[in-house]
Amino acid sequence: MAMPGSDGIVLQLQQVRAGYGSRPVVFDISLQVPRGNVVALLGHNGAGKSTTLRAIVGLARVHAGAILLNGHNIANRPCEENIRDGLVYLPQERAVFGDLSVRDNLLLGAQVVKERSERERRLERVVSLFPILRERWAQPARTLSGGQQRMLSIGIALMAGARVLLLDEPSLGLAPTVAQNLMNTIRELVKAEGLSVLIVEQNLRLALDLAQYLYILRMGQVVLEGPPQELEHQHQLWQLF
Repeated sequence: MAMPGSDGIVLQLQQVRAGYGSRPVVFDISLQVPRGNVVALLGHNGAGKSTTLRAIVGLARVHAGAILLNGHNIANRPCEENIRDGLVYLPQERAVFGDLSVRDNLLLGAQVVKERSERERRLERVVSLFPILRERWAQPARTLSGGQQRMLSIGIALMAGARVLLLDEPSLGLAPTVAQNLMNTIRELVKAEGLSVLIVEQNLRLALDLAQYLYILRMGQVVLEGPPQELEHQHQLWQLF
């Protein structure tokens, strides 16, 4: 069933069991992400949050269940195909090419875009969202601050045409003000462009402020779900972390 305010489910997990090699890490995970919404996946370290994201994008093995992207099962499909369909994963590590310039990093993100005008349109959109990237245009990515590298990695995802974005702890290692600014940008993207986001986040306050719906994982299973206001009032969320 679609969540309030959604106009369709773009990503859905149905009883997914996934892990690495023959060893499952998450068990019977079911969740859904409506178009134009932010859904947060929360839990202790080791609860299976990152494995869930990696299973969705094709970096962890799905042993059972289905992963539906716009209604089509993509379980165990190669990452490249998922990216072409607008499903993009940003890991905890800042996903940039350190020795390349900011400009070249962004253009690499758009390597599958044939039309020059479309590449230029996307470039302009990214630097309007993150003006600091225009100022650092020719700098090697490794010389950027942590927050700037995270902005660049999101810019690369947008250049690739992301429509469903999987974010793994985007605030990790960032100063509180920088993290809040980043979340504000994600909120703007969702509102302005209909981006759908599944985010893993350890900062509970940021997640509660950003997401329309929460799933809580414990030992590889969903133990709680609901809108943030409901869970915050009815459960001792702060004691779960």
